[in-house]
Amino acid sequence: MLNGRSVRNIAAWMTATSIRATGAIDRANENATETNCTLGLYFHNPSRDLFVRIVNWFRKHGYRFLSLNDLESCFNTATPLPKSSVWISFDDAWRRNLTEVIPVIQDWNLPVTVFVPTEEVRRGRFWFTHAARNADALPEPFRKNVSQLWHVPESTRQRVVAGLFESISPGDREVMCVAEITEIAKLPQVTIGSHSVNHALMPNCDEEQLRKEINDSKRDLEQWSGRPVRAFSYPNGDFDKRTARVLSEAGYSLGFTTQEHAITLADDRYYLPRFSIMDDGSLTENICHAFGLWSPVVNAVKATRPHREFLSKELNY
Repeated sequence: MLNGRSVRNIAAWMTATSIRATGAIDRANENATETNCTLGLYFHNPSRDLFVRIVNWFRKHGYRFLSLNDLESCFNTATPLPKSSVWISFDDAWRRNLTEVIPVIQDWNLPVTVFVPTEEVRRGRFWFTHAARNADALPEPFRKNVSQLWHVPESTRQRVVAGLFESISPGDREVMCVAEITEIAKLPQVTIGSHSVNHALMPNCDEEQLRKEINDSKRDLEQWSGRPVRAFSYPNGDFDKRTARVLSEAGYSLGFTTQEHAITLADDRYYLPRFSIMDDGSLTENICHAFGLWSPVVNAVKATRPHREFLSKELNY
């Protein structure tokens, strides 16, 4: 029997196949070959097969893979971004990246950036996965609605999460450890960036917390990696008007959101866009994501409510 996620993925594959049939992917690819822009793609915890298939698609279509240094250099010197270019990043430092991704980037000499949340590395498990798996142990109102943890002051979230980790052991490690971060940082293909200390949502932080999340993560990652940390990825893609100032003061050069369009030199260097790649999505769906073709379709489905409401919710996940 199909579960909800399987139904979602089947619907998404059918939708993506329809998008491809219209020629939208071909047109988007042609535009990327004619425009000085870079497709910023971010992964979380993909399988080797999915990662290889996506990278191969761009390799076969003649794309150049940029390093973080390449991207930073273009912004520092106002040099046009290369046409047909891709920059790849990974959020969270999932431990499975060590076996599913790292061997591929070494074999293919593929530059990537890994954004690391330092406290999650120390704990070994993400607060959001721990909370989702143990919702019954959370206090109200979070027990009935875990998503409320994304909408409270950072001090409240930290207090609730700390209590949960005290009462329930984190279990098996799902995040790279410090030694593993140190090892991958030695690879010429890998650049380490910050994903905050606590995987905190920046708008929920007061000024002191904001500085701590940005400064302390940089300090620890530079100590672990032995390299300067110049880039920051906003957890959940959330930022506010303070973040560029604090990043600049801390010595960061670039900041990355989850806004969906290609990177151009016209973008603010502290609010650069990226396209999300779905860990369990099909190749066709993810190519739609990579060119920004997915959200417009989902938004169009939303506009047909109420009779398409369920499908819209499924496709948007």
